[in-house]
Amino acid sequence: MRDPTAVLGRRFLALVVDVLIVLVVTGLLAPDALEAGVARGVNLCPPGEGVLTEEPAAADGQICTRGGRLITYDGRDSNYVEFGGVVGWILVFSLVTAAIYVLEGATGRTPGKALVGIATVTADGTPAGVGRGLLRWLVSIVDWIPYACGPVVGGVIVLATDDHRRLADYAAGTYVVHKSAMGTPLALLKGQAGSAQPSQSPTSHPTSTAYPTSAEYPTSAPPSSSPGSPVGGWGQGPGWGAGGGPAQGAAWDQGAATFQGGAGTPPDSGAADTAPPLRQQPVPPTAVPSGPAPSPPPGFMAPQWDPRWVAWLAWNTGESRWYRYDPSSGNWIPL
Repeated sequence: MRDPTAVLGRRFLALVVDVLIVLVVTGLLAPDALEAGVARGVNLCPPGEGVLTEEPAAADGQICTRGGRLITYDGRDSNYVEFGGVVGWILVFSLVTAAIYVLEGATGRTPGKALVGIATVTADGTPAGVGRGLLRWLVSIVDWIPYACGPVVGGVIVLATDDHRRLADYAAGTYVVHKSAMGTPLALLKGQAGSAQPSQSPTSHPTSTAYPTSAEYPTSAPPSSSPGSPVGGWGQGPGWGAGGGPAQGAAWDQGAATFQGGAGTPPDSGAADTAPPLRQQPVPPTAVPSGPAPSPPPGFMAPQWDPRWVAWLAWNTGESRWYRYDPSSGNWIPL
């Protein structure tokens, strides 16, 4: 799998779309904010004020403020812009921009990011939240230096770092990734992208930080009669066998440290495969945490502890997919 943060082209397109949206909305909300005009043949600046030449009498160039206007006089005409309008336009522009970042924090996407298929997430693959979204907005003031040329500072940092993060991302603990990476810990995805899949013997064990991908879970729901905790965990079979155990995959004998069916031989449940065989790898038993299982939302089957994810998983009967419980946020995240 490729690096999920390698989406620089999409980020640029999303930036263009979002900037255009902000400018259009600001123009609609503050149509008269940048009221400007020209007084031909008239010098609106007081004599001798803001003179740019050595001879004030010549008045070839003047810049002054008068009557709430910023005025420039070129020796023939006076061009002006309402100073109060400039402040109002900046205020409206800032509020619209903040709203974009709040939306991104809450959902992981701005309109531009949603259009091009990328998202902003934390290290566990979930949206950052409104608070971190506002923090990204504030720190983006530095990323956008020197403003007139776009986010030069942020762009240089994105190109120079391995995970393609700018200052706002480092401050808020966020990453910009492909939409397919949402809901999956980035440590897993980055590890898969950094090296080829190693060959493993059937008796080798993954480390405690190795997570399975959603494709390694059964594609069908567990039997309704299955016990609260399957035999030593679910393993990685593509379908469910009789009694709630996996039809094919790495199952452990009641949590013991020996693989069922002999070394390297998966147990034969007699059930037909419902999907092509997947890479088989035994999962070390992990003790179920003390305390009750988290309450699932409506439409979910009873949560079951999975030793490989080291988390509670539950089957959504309406969507026909697995969800993982995130104790830090209290949310169920789709696999």
